[in-house]
Amino acid sequence: MLEDKEITLFGSGHSARDYTFVGDIIQGVKASLDYPVKDHEIFNLGNSYPIKLIELVEMLEEALGLKARIRWEKDQPGDVPITYADLIKSRKLLGYNPDFPIKEGLKVFAEWMLGRKKEEY
Repeated sequence: MLEDKEITLFGSGHSARDYTFVGDIIQGVKASLDYPVKDHEIFNLGNSYPIKLIELVEMLEEALGLKARIRWEKDQPGDVPITYADLIKSRKLLGYNPDFPIKEGLKVFAEWMLGRKKEEY
């Protein structure tokens, strides 16, 4: 979007994913480092709140102050309509609690990206 290039979206844009702010993931990774395990343990990290792809693009447009140029393609074979993390185990054993709202995370991301873009000039 920053380079005014088309982005490709597949299907109707209504597939939903568990987009998570990196700081929340880091919180979970740090908590897992302190968790005692014998062999191995698997923890889901995410925010357990799926967002539609088209909504993510709209939030990015707002955060960046740009309009996305979208090229629509057919659904990708094998793509699933929705995915998100089951946090029951991570909350219970790690005290994992993602709490950074996606819109706020995208604002932080946009500020960082726009700052990097200015450094390129």
